[in-house]
Amino acid sequence: MLTRAAIPLVMAPTPRTPALLDRAAVRRHLGLTRVDVERVFRDLPVVSLPGSRKVYVRRDDLEAYLAAHTYDTRRVRPC
Repeated sequence: MLTRAAIPLVMAPTPRTPALLDRAAVRRHLGLTRVDVERVFRDLPVVSLPGSRKVYVRRDDLEAYLAAHTYDTRRVRPC
């Protein structure tokens, strides 16, 4: 039986997570709302393949973005 502590609140990227993520993948992997995903995509460089309307963000860029915007008791969140 899983205890409450064993269930992560946010799905962490796994080694099988693709290097490029579209908006739906970001929502699925991180549990963000559509509006929050749009904000992230505006702040990060995007990859656009020729002939495709879809845009992607690099997983490494997304992880760095989340780390830079993570706050704890040592770092106060700006208002």
